[in-house]
Parts: sequence; structure tokens; C-alpha cells
Amino acid sequence: MHLEKFISDHIKSLEADKIRQKVFILFLLLLISCKEEQYTLVGERSGEGDSCQLSNQKLSDGDSTEVFRSPYVLTGETCVSEMRTCEDGQLSGSYSYLSCVVIEASLTDDCGGVDTISNFYWSTPPQVSGSSATGTINGINYTYTSSHSISTTSTVFGHSNFPTSYSIPNQLAIKNLDITTNVLSFAQPMNNPVLIFASIGQPSLEVGIEFSSPIQILWSKDIVKNSDTKITGNEGYVVVRMNGIFSSVSFDYLVAENWANFAFGADFYTYCSSGGM
Repeated sequence: MHLEKFISDHIKSLEADKIRQKVFILFLLLLISCKEEQYTLVGERSGEGDSCQLSNQKLSDGDSTEVFRSPYVLTGETCVSEMRTCEDGQLSGSYSYLSCVVIEASLTDDCGGVDTISNFYWSTPPQVSGSSATGTINGINYTYTSSHSISTTSTVFGHSNFPTSYSIPNQLAIKNLDITTNVLSFAQPMNNPVLIFASIGQPSLEVGIEFSSPIQILWSKDIVKNSDTKITGNEGYVVVRMNGIFSSVSFDYLVAENWANFAFGADFYTYCSSGGM
């Protein structure tokens, strides 16, 4: 009987040891699995720093780009730049312009007491195809696009309303009939784009135009400036300028009517040696 009991207890002990071994092995496997998952998560997080936004350009963590102190400089000056690097959502440096161009501007000592003298250049007659048109302003090509198919007139309506001092050509012009979104895209940065509008609205119909950037009204007739970026007209005529250097500009014509003319140009200043930009 004692021998049988000894054998029976020994078998039970071996069975218990096997169970403990299995439990221990399962514990080790579980521990190793958790460690591997932890290492994987840590590794993934280390490569996922926050991105950075610089104007309309998005930089991934670790990326760098050249940025300029000013969007333009005068002839004989040099564009100053720095490299800005994105580090986990933070940008190094302080410059903010993604491009810089040298303005080929003439200098004079005789400006009659003003800092600049306007030099207007007007578009060649636009070449229209569907909802886009192309032209050239002072040797710089541009593309005009509209949210509707483009019509034209052979001349600018009411051209005699505009002062002759602007020398606006009485040639083929865009004819707008609808509520439209309009974009001018330049092949290279353009100095001070100038926009001509003829016959905005009617005596009994007020029509507004909303611009993508602040405008300066150089001359107007029957026009109200509602804000830095909006005008309204009742059979209005206006010459507006967007001051600065632009790769593109846009405007929304807010009311359908029959009809208004658009024409385009730019103002390449003459800078006085005693003045500034």
C-alpha cells in the first residue's frame, strides 16, 4: 500500500510540475509579446513628428526649404534667404516669403516730390479658348480663367470714360455676363497688377466685385469702395491696382448682368532715388 501511495503521489507531483511549466512558458511568451509591441509603438512614434505649415507649403518633420526675407528687391540688390527646418511642428528661422524677384526698375532724381511714378503696361489682345484666355503684359505671359465660358467684345465699352493719361488700349476685351470667379495666373511674379472694369452694373442695378487681395482705386466713376477688397458700381468704371508682387490674383463678379468688360495690365513703377518702395 505504501508503495502504491508513493507512486501515486509522485505521478501527481510530476503532473503538477508540468502544469506549472506550461503556465510559466505561457507567461514568458505573453511577456515577450508585450515587450515587442511596446518596442514597435515606440519606434513608430519616433518617426511621426508633427508637420509644419509655411504659407501654402506643408513641410514634413525634418524637411527644410529656402525662404526669403523680402518678395522682391530692386535692380542691383540681392535676395536674402535662409533655410527653415521643420522640427516636430516647429519651424526654425523667421523669413516668410517663398520666392524673391529682382524688379528691373529705373531710378530717377526727378519725381516731383513723390516716391514713385507709374509706368502702365497693358495686355495684348487676349486669345480666348473656352473658359480661359492668354495674353502678355510687359513680356510676361498670363492665363485668365473664368468659371463660365468667356465672351469678348471688339472694344472696351464706354472707353472714352477713362482718362487718356492711362493710355488704356481700346481693343478686344473680356465680356462678362454671369456671376463668375475669375483668376489671373502669371508665368512669373507680376509687379502691381492693374485691373480695368467698364460698365459695372446699371443705373438701377448695383453690382459688386470681391477681390482676393486689397486694392487701391487709381480712378473711378460711379463706384463705391465698400472695403479694402470690395467695390460696387451702378454703371461704374474703375481702374484698380493690387500693390505688390503676385503670382496670381482673383476676383468674384457677384451679380449677373448684361454686361461688363474686363481688361488687364500692370504698373512697373519708376522709383525715385530719394524715395522708397
